[in-house]
Amino acid sequence: MSRCSREPGPYRPIPEPPRAGERAVRFALTRAAECLADLLRIAVSRGERVPRREPLPGPPAIDAGDRG
Repeated sequence: MSRCSREPGPYRPIPEPPRAGERAVRFALTRAAECLADLLRIAVSRGERVPRREPLPGPPAIDAGDRG
């Protein structure tokens, strides 16, 4: 007899996944910070090598003296 065909009865609650300990969270955050530092280092390096483009056209800047 399959489990689905049984009549309703007492069910066990679904166990929660184990919570990460402080060490595991600290390790994950340290690795994430290292990845972000590497990402910034690469972005700066590429920015120094990529020629700058003209700014995209947009609305004209409003001058502080042009208030009417």
